[in-house]
Amino acid sequence: LLDYELIKRDLLNAFNIRQGSLPGRPQYGSSIWDFVFEPQTQQTQNAVIAEIQRVAGYDPRIQIIDTQVFPQENGILIQIQLLSNG
Repeated sequence: LLDYELIKRDLLNAFNIRQGSLPGRPQYGSSIWDFVFEPQTQQTQNAVIAEIQRVAGYDPRIQIIDTQVFPQENGILIQIQLLSNG
């Protein structure tokens, strides 16, 4: 994989692994899946954004430029704009 593709794959892996499930790395992963069945309130959206920033903050190769959360009828659409530091 090229650098961009590798960064994207690593970030997606971090979001798809439940936080605390990787042995020896309790902070790795995401608790974003805990918000799947929560009411789509502003508080939930803010918590999702905070989780995105936390997970992305562990990767020194990227910097978050913008994060937008759009409530959908059957879920949440998340749009993240990143800047590669490398």
